[in-house]
Amino acid sequence: MGKPIKWSNYLTIALIVIFLVGIFSPFLYIFIQDKQAISFSKLVFFAPLTLILISGSGIALIYNQTLERALNSNKLLSEVNLQLHFESEHLRQTKEALFDQAEALFYQASHDGLTNLCNRHEFEQQLQNLLYSVSQQGEQHALCYMDLDLFKIVNDMGGHAAGDELLRQISQLLEDKIHKPNTLARVGGDEFAVLVRNCQLEQALDVAEILRTTAKNLRFIWERKVFDISGSIGVVLLNEKMGDLTAVMSAADAACYLAKENGGNRTHVYEYDDQTIQRNKVQMAWVSRIHRAFEDNRFRLYHQLIVPVDKTVVEKKHYEVLIRMIGEAGELLSAAERYNLMPELDRWIVKTLFEWLANHPQAVEELAVCSVNLSGLSISDRSFRSFLLTQLQNYALPPRKVCFEITETAAIANLSEATKFIKTFKDQGCRFSLDDFGSGMSSFGY
Repeated sequence: MGKPIKWSNYLTIALIVIFLVGIFSPFLYIFIQDKQAISFSKLVFFAPLTLILISGSGIALIYNQTLERALNSNKLLSEVNLQLHFESEHLRQTKEALFDQAEALFYQASHDGLTNLCNRHEFEQQLQNLLYSVSQQGEQHALCYMDLDLFKIVNDMGGHAAGDELLRQISQLLEDKIHKPNTLARVGGDEFAVLVRNCQLEQALDVAEILRTTAKNLRFIWERKVFDISGSIGVVLLNEKMGDLTAVMSAADAACYLAKENGGNRTHVYEYDDQTIQRNKVQMAWVSRIHRAFEDNRFRLYHQLIVPVDKTVVEKKHYEVLIRMIGEAGELLSAAERYNLMPELDRWIVKTLFEWLANHPQAVEELAVCSVNLSGLSISDRSFRSFLLTQLQNYALPPRKVCFEITETAAIANLSEATKFIKTFKDQGCRFSLDDFGSGMSSFGY
C-alpha cells in the first residue's frame, strides 16, 4: 500500500485546478457564448477577473506551500526536541552513574575492605593535614595507636578466617564508640589508630582507654574456643615538638611497642626525651646496619662449648652456634627480632653452618651435637621449613647431630606452627630443646 495522501496535498491540487480555471475560463465562456473569433475587447473585459483568480490561486498556493513547510518544520523541530530530551536524559543518567562510580572508587581507595574503616593512606592524609594545622595555627591534636596483643595466636589456632572475624568485630565495636570529628582507621594487620582533634593529653588518654577497654571486654569465640583479647596503645601528642609524618608514626609505634613490652593491655605516652624510646630508635638504626652487613659479608659464626660438670666424663663435642657482626657490638638480635629480620639471619646461620660442616668431615666426626637457635618468626614461617629441609638434603648431614633451640615464649606464641615444625624435623632425626624455660611466658600460664 502507498502512503496516505495528506490534506495539504488535496489543497494543493484544488489550488492548481482554480489556477487553471482562472486562466482558461474566459476563453471557455466566450467560446460557449459566442463561437466567433475572440476579440481583444472581450479579452480585456475578462482580464481583471482572470488576474484576480490567477493571483488569488497563486497566493493561496504559495501560502499553502509555506504553511506546509512551517508544519514540516514544526514537526522536525518537535522530533529534534524529543531527541534532545532523550539525549539529555541519557547524559543525566550517565553523569549520575559516573558520579556513583567515582564515589565508590574514592571510598574503596580510602577505606579498608575488611573492616570498612579508613585505611592507612587516608589516615596518613588526614594526619598530614593536622600536622600542617599544628605548624600554621598552633593547634594541638593527638594520635592513639593500638596493636592487638597475641593476635597471632588467634590466627594460628583458628586460621585467617578467625583473625578476619576478630578484626571485623572489634572494628564495629570501636566504630560505635569513636565519633567525629575524631578519625578511626585500620593502619595495619592488627593495628588501629585514632586521630583525636583539638585535645589535651587527658582527652587523648580517655580515647586510649576506650580502645583498651573495648579490646579487653571483647569475648571472642571461634569454633567453641574462647580467646582473651587485649591491646597495647601508644599515645603521641601532635604539637610543635613533633616532626613530620614519618617521625610521628615512628614515635607512635615506639610507644605502642613499649606498652606491649611492659605486659600489654596498657597505654604508654610518648615523651621526646624518653630513654627507653631513644633505645628503640637506636635499634631502628640497626636495621640499615644489618642490611649493610649482609651486603658486605660481615657476619661470622662462633661456637660455645657445652661441657659436663664432671670432667672425668669423656664425650664428643657439644656446642652452641652463635653469630656476631664484625665491627659492631650491641643489640643485634633484639633489633633483628623487633624488625622481623630474624628469618633472614636464621637462613644465613643454617646455610653457613651446614656448608662449613659439609666441608669439614673431621669436625662432623668429632661432633656429638651442635645447637642452633631459631626465632619464633622462623618456626612459624612455612617457607623456612621448606628451606631447612632442602639444606639438610643438600649437605647430607646426620640430622641427629643437629639440635634446634626454641625459646618457650616463641613456642607458645606460635603453638600450632611450632608443633608442626618440631614434628617435621623430629621425623627427620633432628633434636629439639626448649630455651629460657620459665623465664618468659611461664609454663604455669598455660
